[in-house]
Amino acid sequence: MKIIEIKALENGSHRNQIGNFNVIPDGWAVVPDDMETPNFPFGEFEVADENVVVVEQDVQIEVIDGEVVKTINKVEKVIGTRKVITNWYAGTIPEAEDAEMPVSEEEQLRADVDYIAVMTGVEL
Repeated sequence: MKIIEIKALENGSHRNQIGNFNVIPDGWAVVPDDMETPNFPFGEFEVADENVVVVEQDVQIEVIDGEVVKTINKVEKVIGTRKVITNWYAGTIPEAEDAEMPVSEEEQLRADVDYIAVMTGVEL
């Protein structure tokens, strides 16, 4: 099961978790397994309440005309509600911030040598 926090983060994404949840935290909603979620976790969505239903079996055993008859009735019980995503609208993934310019091989080698020297106590 995938759940997502309803409130978006500053960058437009939503915190999310995947697992087996007995309880959905307040402020979170279930993402249906069959729902397409382009650009997940960036997006906007609609949320609705959904009943949480458990199915219990009511077993009755009777003796009719000398024969044991077993009757099983399934009984559904609503035990609460949870939020569920009903529609997903693709969000925009923000552009990556400019990264530092790559370091040349020579600069990296010099930095590695300096690091090793410091870590081993060698003066260059």
